[in-house]
Amino acid sequence: MGLRQSWFNYRNLIFLLMLYFVQGIPYGLQARFLPIFLRSKGTSLASLGLIKLLLLPWLLKILWAPLFDWMQSKRKWLLASMLGLLCVCSLGSCISLDNILFLCAILFLLNVFSSTQDIAVDGFAMQLLTHKQVGMGNTIQVVGYKFGSIFGGGVLMWLSMYLSLNGLFLFLSFIYLFSISCIFQFDVDEKKILEITENDGCTVTESGQIMNSKRNKKEFKQLNKLTEKENNSHLKNKKETFVWLKKLIQLPGTLSIIILVIVYKLGEQGCVDQFPLYLVDRGTPASTVGFWSGVVCQAMSIAGSILGGIYLSRFRVSPVSLLQFLCFVRLVPMIIEFCHTLQIIQSDFVALTAMTAAQLIGGAITTTMFTLMMQCSQRAPVSVQGTHYTLLATLEVMGKLLFVSSVGWMSDVLGYPVMFSLFILISAMTIPFVPFLEIRNDCS
Repeated sequence: MGLRQSWFNYRNLIFLLMLYFVQGIPYGLQARFLPIFLRSKGTSLASLGLIKLLLLPWLLKILWAPLFDWMQSKRKWLLASMLGLLCVCSLGSCISLDNILFLCAILFLLNVFSSTQDIAVDGFAMQLLTHKQVGMGNTIQVVGYKFGSIFGGGVLMWLSMYLSLNGLFLFLSFIYLFSISCIFQFDVDEKKILEITENDGCTVTESGQIMNSKRNKKEFKQLNKLTEKENNSHLKNKKETFVWLKKLIQLPGTLSIIILVIVYKLGEQGCVDQFPLYLVDRGTPASTVGFWSGVVCQAMSIAGSILGGIYLSRFRVSPVSLLQFLCFVRLVPMIIEFCHTLQIIQSDFVALTAMTAAQLIGGAITTTMFTLMMQCSQRAPVSVQGTHYTLLATLEVMGKLLFVSSVGWMSDVLGYPVMFSLFILISAMTIPFVPFLEIRNDCS
């Protein structure tokens, strides 16, 4: 017990919370603050949509993630990524960001280093957390990241009334400088953590997995050998890699949930992305829209995620049934937003309330969907469970990213009412599909 308390205490909790908070700032900056800020300056919807493609490093980070396993020190990678973020923000405070190409370059570099930081922080947390602390650690991850997103979206929008875009990047550089100093103060001997073998009957492995018994240790060693052989065989021939991926998709329930994962958030994400811009175009002050979109809506999203998790755990309701119900309820605020674009409803307060309600319901939907994803991945062979879940999570991000990258120019061409009717149609189409998920029988 003494070893556990020495390596994981409230000081460590605050440290992880700070890291995840800082990690969420670039997302809030790019997804919440900049679209509203740039739209108020006259940037076209098509350009704002294409800027979303700068988030591609978050999809491609799996390409450099193995480096973190080959080079054991997560702390060094964490410092390197934070130094990169500091340098990028310092550069953004010096150059003219009126040029959209310079701004895009800064945003792309921010995404490269923040996605790298994501790998480092998760790896660092897995080394630091024991089996019983994983739940607490995941809560810290969600809350810290969401609050970082609120800061990057809402607080920066408020500060934009007093600071230029260069001034905001200078402000962010000081935040990263402070974070780096905290990392230097937080001195952890990673090798010693990995040597701790008695922790509530668990052994923490170098990959961050927890072994509960000697039998598990033997299974883990056998699994490592099997996985190593499989990896070597895959590297010999690219065709075998595609065969391996095909077998992964053919696992029970995987194909059905892949289809749902790609489409279940498209309509909702379209509304989340376009409705704040519609309000700015309508004449609502950008600072007001930014506060509601970046602070109030994100807070409601956090509340929805927490409530969804509590409901699933306490009442033991079927995630499939809950997901279908939430997808149906989600249509209500979307229809209100659609009516607002048609001027049937003209109250801005009603519009902002609908936008907030959509985020509350969306947070609960996300928690429910990720629960289904994890249940499906747990049915996969142990050797591919992590990869299976990563595949589903990557496709979830990819679907939303590609869709919101295209809705900007479509809104320019077709107009807001047509686009919001399309968003409602896409969301409605997911409702009858949910009950037919194979995971109801195979992965629940």
